[in-house]
Amino acid sequence: MNTRHSLRFIPLSGIHVISWLLVTMSWQVVTAAAADDEPKPAAAKPARPEVVELTIHPAAEAEPKLNYRLLPPNWERRPGNAAPLYYRAWLMQQRGPRNDWPVKEVDAWEKMPPEKLPVKEVEKFIQSSVGLHPDMFRMAARREYCRWDLAERDVEDPFNVVFPEVDKAQATVRVLGLMAKLQIAKGDFQEALDTLQISFQMMQDIGQGRFLGHKIYAGAKAETFTRVLEQLVATKGAPNLYWAVRDFPTPFVDLRGAWQNERGTVLMSIPELRDVRTAQLTAEQWQQRWESAVAHSRYYTRINELGSIPPPPEKNADSKSGELLVRLYPTARAGLLNFGYDKAKVEAMAKPQVVLVYEGETLERACDEMESLLLLPHGEALRRRSRLQTPAKDSLIYPLLNSMVNDWGSIARSSLKLPRRLAGVCHIEAIRMYAAAHEGKLPAQLADIKEVPLPLNPFTGKPFEYRLEGDVAVLTATGADGVPELVYRLKLAR
Repeated sequence: MNTRHSLRFIPLSGIHVISWLLVTMSWQVVTAAAADDEPKPAAAKPARPEVVELTIHPAAEAEPKLNYRLLPPNWERRPGNAAPLYYRAWLMQQRGPRNDWPVKEVDAWEKMPPEKLPVKEVEKFIQSSVGLHPDMFRMAARREYCRWDLAERDVEDPFNVVFPEVDKAQATVRVLGLMAKLQIAKGDFQEALDTLQISFQMMQDIGQGRFLGHKIYAGAKAETFTRVLEQLVATKGAPNLYWAVRDFPTPFVDLRGAWQNERGTVLMSIPELRDVRTAQLTAEQWQQRWESAVAHSRYYTRINELGSIPPPPEKNADSKSGELLVRLYPTARAGLLNFGYDKAKVEAMAKPQVVLVYEGETLERACDEMESLLLLPHGEALRRRSRLQTPAKDSLIYPLLNSMVNDWGSIARSSLKLPRRLAGVCHIEAIRMYAAAHEGKLPAQLADIKEVPLPLNPFTGKPFEYRLEGDVAVLTATGADGVPELVYRLKLAR
């Protein structure tokens, strides 16, 4: 039975970007996009690596080297903002034929290699069921820049942010992926590259959004298009795309800038902490601010517990806020002294002020520490991240900071999975290049490949692992912990 595919706007928050993505991406985007590098319990079985089996064909280096590109070159771009054109294309797509979306069939087609696609059925689906306008998306992909014009400071309620561009793109990118596979199946390699070019550029444009949700979604979907790219280079007659892949921008999206924006959103979540270091308030005003901060903190705790947005926090004073203040004060007082605050000034502060200043300082320092980790190699960042300590569970900032610390590994991994996949394609193309120059033979070791340099595994900063198993080349990329996560099994066509 065919089921219509439906899309809806999804409320999104600063501290819940990752959880939102895990839910929406489970719908055929990329289920592993937010896996973490946490040490596994000794009794747990290691996760199985993803295994990609390809039969490849020798292919010499492209001449000229950059004859093929995965993103539109600058000389093909036109002045203007791509965002309005994307919205126009999605609006036209809505006005197109509205037949039912064959969910089961589409799911099956996405898992098939191009040579096994039912060409006529897929063609009919793309032409009559979708209302897609590739020319409009092609036009958008060739604009000079893309601005979605939504900043975190424009958002009054960070727990009800809507990303319509992400929502609308979900169906489009699935169709573009199928279109590219269909073109590969028909041997239209240039058309397939053009479709992939539109697809990669759309993801980079969505990645220009200021929120982490934009960045992680864009990187995850771009990785799924890289899987189609793997199928293209494994098809007989496909050109060698080594230099096209090496030309791909790194990083694909600015994750650090988005983290800074998300940091601002987190600080907005408990507004009482924003100016605690400079605020000049009476003891009564500090008490009022304390009670308001407690209400906000417990509101976000409820969001974590429910996984949804509850009613706004009550304005009335919490009867237990006084007990909480008594519990937190000794730790806060000692913490401020440890931060270098003058003892006499700390003693002169009202108790609510001491706790609020400490909570604000702790949150700022933790955010700063996590941002600095993005500047380090992944393995070193993971080691340093293990030193981060979350505050006590009754702390005001616990629901915010705990989410950020736990999500950091997912965020960092999401930024590396695409470049690792692209590095894998570079290796495949280098092996095809070697085979073309050595009578159709596989290299005995990666060091035998002299034609082009090979990229490193971005998770480890080390070369991919390689070995021969008879007539099969096994290329392995591990995570930062040395456990294999992505394995290519490559066999040369005879």
